[in-house]
Amino acid sequence: MLQKPFREYRGVGKIISFSGTEVACEFILQQFSSGRQVVVCASQDPSAWSLVKEYGQKRQVRSSFEGSLEGSMTRVAINLMDLAMVTHQSTQNGREPFEFEFHPLTPVRIEYEQTEPNLQVEYRRGVTNLLFVGTQWVEKANRRYLSRIPLKIQGRDICLEWLEPYEDVKRRLTEGTGIEITAELVTRAPVADRIWITEAFDNICVLLSFATGTWISGAYEDYSLNDHLIGTILLAAKTVPYSHAYPVIQTVTGRTLKEYLETTYPNYLQTKGSLGLDVVIEYLVHSKSSMLLEVKYLIGIIGMECLTSHFLSYSRTKRGATQFTEPYTILNALYRFLTKSKLPDRKTFRTYLEALFKDISMPYEPSDLDFIKIRGPLVHTGRFPNGKDPLKNS
Repeated sequence: MLQKPFREYRGVGKIISFSGTEVACEFILQQFSSGRQVVVCASQDPSAWSLVKEYGQKRQVRSSFEGSLEGSMTRVAINLMDLAMVTHQSTQNGREPFEFEFHPLTPVRIEYEQTEPNLQVEYRRGVTNLLFVGTQWVEKANRRYLSRIPLKIQGRDICLEWLEPYEDVKRRLTEGTGIEITAELVTRAPVADRIWITEAFDNICVLLSFATGTWISGAYEDYSLNDHLIGTILLAAKTVPYSHAYPVIQTVTGRTLKEYLETTYPNYLQTKGSLGLDVVIEYLVHSKSSMLLEVKYLIGIIGMECLTSHFLSYSRTKRGATQFTEPYTILNALYRFLTKSKLPDRKTFRTYLEALFKDISMPYEPSDLDFIKIRGPLVHTGRFPNGKDPLKNS
């Protein structure tokens, strides 16, 4: 069954090959609920032959794109896209326009109108695979739903809100293993703060991924002024099918998720760079969703190797600094997962972990580090050591 696009845009534009070929075309831009994006360009421009020849001569044809939506001055721009397919379409008059299918590799920027940097606008980011119960009631179509969680992040108000039709999307996710855009992050801020807002949304998505055990990606960002859409960015997101595996936080309790995000966010910012936590968390979340136990273990090992590689820098910058004692700090949660997941074996790895736990006043038992003996045999043979139960050690 063909998947219907989540969003669709049509207009005219120009393909600009990195070899210098320019091709005028009509285009259809589609984004699907999985976050996947496709640009289909139909062209009778004679220069299209040059693009076809270029596609036939080498495996990879990279281009940029600029255009406008039909019937408007709305600008569409893509800095980098990959040519995936070329086809012909026969017509009654004998002309055969070429049809080019491109996959954007960078965000698609749609600008409806220009704005001043000091204007207050509403930012909305659509996110995938997030299922939660809110803390605030919202009334829609004469019904009330606990569908919103207000957050205070670095002194700013940000909300998590269901995206309708939430119940239908939730049912599809929980009954299958697909990817769906389920919710939005919402805030208000000046146009000049767009970079800060984008980074804050990115950080929240990483923390939500760690909390829920499924990778949560941003699919788009909309910018509105007085309920009038002024800009959209279709994000080049990495999306992964929904997973039920091992949540750290039970999102059925909105208050718990709110406390987790507001408490961990400042600690995550403190250690994101020095411990590479954004990369570490991504590896750990992906390891949880892997079906093959050996792959699950090895992906987790890479995450732990990243963590230990960053440790010396962390110890130099954080020794003697703030102690992480709050119940939902990101390092507390990481510690619980890592000692349960039994990850890597390195000559000085035990020393690194012992020093890290001491540095952040993290209690642990010596037996928590007994996993170190597993990595070597698994890396060299691709199998768990004899006598080690894969289910128990993954």
